[in-house]
Amino acid sequence: MDSPQIAVLSQQQQLKRRMDVVANNLANLSTTGFKRHLAIAGVRGSGLAVVDQPQATRLSATPLDLRQGTLGSTGNALDMAIEGEGYFQVETAEGLRLTRNGRFSQNPEGTLVTSAGDPMLDVGGAPVELPPDAGAISVAPDGTLTANGRILAQIGVVNAAVASEGDGLFRPLDEPEPLLGAQVRQGVLEASNVSPVEELAEMIEIQRAYEYAARLTQAEHERQQRATQVMGRSA
Repeated sequence: MDSPQIAVLSQQQQLKRRMDVVANNLANLSTTGFKRHLAIAGVRGSGLAVVDQPQATRLSATPLDLRQGTLGSTGNALDMAIEGEGYFQVETAEGLRLTRNGRFSQNPEGTLVTSAGDPMLDVGGAPVELPPDAGAISVAPDGTLTANGRILAQIGVVNAAVASEGDGLFRPLDEPEPLLGAQVRQGVLEASNVSPVEELAEMIEIQRAYEYAARLTQAEHERQQRATQVMGRSA
């Protein structure tokens, strides 16, 4: 295989990886707190973070668009969203993870947990525990949880460079720092920041580039055939 063919094949492989990124974004259009992956590194997005987990091999080294998704009211007192920067802390079987998915609930032991059952952590890094007789829960903008005028806990909102691990979780790449001035909204969830219009436009661009690369491959193949035929006649 000569250099032009190698170059075109490499381009087609890159285009396929870009298409995988777009397809993954569209598949997570309705995933709470999802952050879209950038099909072209560094082109769009105000905040970038590395994605390097095995579950997304084709997305390896793809940066994230960390812009906030739309905030929508749910009326559920344990649904929460962070307005602006920051992450909730959760404890998983693999250790500390961060998330923007604020769909929390109370397990039978009274611990606030994610949909996967991972405990939410407070400012001190301990699971947030709510007494069974707490009553109606109120969440202040600084993450303080109260019931009947009694302070129960304060949610730990932090910031850090992150790597996406899927399922709405991010692995901190450095020591998470408490985010002063964080704004927690109660009864609200953050939607995915994926824009169908942007992703479809990206998909069309990739398809056109792939078709162009395919035409180049076909043209080069025909050129080589003609050259072989000419050499055959000359012999």
